Amino acid sequence: MAQSAKLSDVLLEMSDLSEEEKSFWLAMFTDAMKVPGPGEEAFFAQRQKCGLGVGLDGVGRLAYAKNKPTGRQPR
Repeated sequence: MAQSAKLSDVLLEMSDLSEEEKSFWLAMFTDAMKVPGPGEEAFFAQRQKCGLGVGLDGVGRLAYAKNKPTGRQPR
């Protein structure tokens, strides 16, 4: 499947899968989503460099990088 596939195309293809194939696909997909892609790593590295929030903590509050070399400090 091409990377530029639309979500609707993917969903139609998913409907053609057996239950076993859907379970396998879901397991592979969730494993792949556990690891950030290069674009995500670059995005959050830039935010960390600028001292901006880099995610959410355990209770949903904005989390900041522990080491803020430059940039705006959180209040």
